[in-house]
Amino acid sequence: MTRLSSSFERERELIVVEAKIVGPAAATGVRLVLDTGAAATTLVPEEIERIGYTPRDGFKKAKVHTATGRRRATGFAWPRSPCWA
Repeated sequence: MTRLSSSFERERELIVVEAKIVGPAAATGVRLVLDTGAAATTLVPEEIERIGYTPRDGFKKAKVHTATGRRRATGFAWPRSPCWA
C-alpha cells in the first residue's frame, strides 16, 4: 500500500486540501473539500474547461448531490477516479 500525506485546512466542519488537476491543455491548482465517503470528485465546470475539456468530452450526464445542493453534472473519467463537473 502506498501512503500519501498532505497538509490541510479546516474550514468550519470541512477539510480543504490544495490539489493540482491536469488536462490536455493545461494544469491548474484548486482547493477541494475532502469527502471521505465520496465515490467521485466534483469540480465546477469552469475548472474543467480551464484545463482543456468540454462537456462533449464527458461520458455521462446526471444529477448529483454535493455539499452545496443538487446539480446537473457531466461525468469525466480520469485514470484513477471519476469526476463530475
